Amino acid sequence: MKCIPTCPDTPNPPLFGYLQPTPTTTTSFCVEVCPTGTYADPFTHLCTTACTWGSNGNYFFDTSTGYRKCVLVCPSPNYFGDTSTKTCVQTCPSGTYGDNNSADRYCRGTCTGGWFGLTTGTRICLLDCPYGTWATTVNYTCVTTSTGCGTQYADNNTRSCVNGGSCSLGQFALGTTHMKCVTYCPTGTYGDVNGMCATSCTGLYFSDEDIHLCVTNCFTNATYADVGSGNKCVTTCNFSDLYPFADNTTMKCVDQCPGTVYFADSQLHQCVLNCTLGTYAYSETANHTCVTHCPSPTYGDNTTGTGICVTKCPEQPVMFGDANDARGRVCVYICTSGSFGDETGNR
Repeated sequence: MKCIPTCPDTPNPPLFGYLQPTPTTTTSFCVEVCPTGTYADPFTHLCTTACTWGSNGNYFFDTSTGYRKCVLVCPSPNYFGDTSTKTCVQTCPSGTYGDNNSADRYCRGTCTGGWFGLTTGTRICLLDCPYGTWATTVNYTCVTTSTGCGTQYADNNTRSCVNGGSCSLGQFALGTTHMKCVTYCPTGTYGDVNGMCATSCTGLYFSDEDIHLCVTNCFTNATYADVGSGNKCVTTCNFSDLYPFADNTTMKCVDQCPGTVYFADSQLHQCVLNCTLGTYAYSETANHTCVTHCPSPTYGDNTTGTGICVTKCPEQPVMFGDANDARGRVCVYICTSGSFGDETGNR
C-alpha cells in the first residue's frame, strides 16, 4: 500500500479516488464504487459530484447499473443522455427524443437518419412509427392523430403521412379536416384517377354511386355513362337534351343511336331495335329515330308487327300510301274518301 497521485486504470474495474471531506484527519482512498452522492469520473479518475463537461467530451451521470459513474455514452438500449440535466434517462424531456440511431445516444429535438420521434410514452426515435401513429417528415415525429399530418394524409398501411394521391395502392386521400387514406370513399365522393376522393368525376370518367369510384365504363347495375348529367352513371338517360338516349351496346347516353339497326326512342329514352307501339322507325336520315308521324315522302307501315316508315307501301297485301289519313301518312287498304288507290305508281 502506498500513496499515489492518481488512482490506476487497472485492475478491471478501474479505481477512482475518493477525497475525504476532511483529508487532514482522514485518508482518501482509491475505490471501485464511489460513495452515494458522487460519481466515478473516468477523465479525472476521481469520485466527483459533477461529471466533466468539457475538453474530453460530454459526460453524463449514470446510475443504470447500480454503479454511480460518469459515461460518454449512456447504456443501450434504454438510456439516453439528457444534456439539460447531464444525466442518463430512460424518458427524454418533452420536445426531445432518445436517439437510437446515433452513436452518442443523446436526447435530441429531431431524430437523425430519417428516424421518427415517438411523442408519447418512451419518447424514443424509431425507424417505423407504431400502429395508431403516423410518421411525418415535417418534424420527423410520430403524430398520434390524423390531423397531426397537417396538409398531408394519414396512411394506416404505411403508418406515415403522405401527399394527396400518394396513398397505398387501392386507397384514396379523403378530407379537408380529417385527412386520411381510405379504401372506400364516402357517399357523395368518388375515388378518382389521381388517388383522391373527389366530389365529381371529369374527362372520360363517370361517378358510380354503387362502388363510389370514377369509372370509364358504367356497367354496374345496368347504368349508363352520361356527360349531360355531369359525368355520372345514370339508370335512365333523361337528364339532358344533348344525350337523351341510352345505348346498351356501349352503356352510354348518346345523341344518336349507333349503326343502321337501332332507333332513338324518345318515349323510352333508349336505342331500340323496334320502336314503341304507335311509333314508326324512320331511317331516311343519318339519325335513326322513332317518330309518331312518318315525314314525306314516307308512310307508316304496321304490317311487319312493328311500325316502320317506308317509301313504298306493301304489295302483298295490296296497300296504298295515304297522306290524308287521320293518323298521318300511313299505308292503308282503303284510301280516304275522295282519293283513289293507284296500283301503277309507288303505291
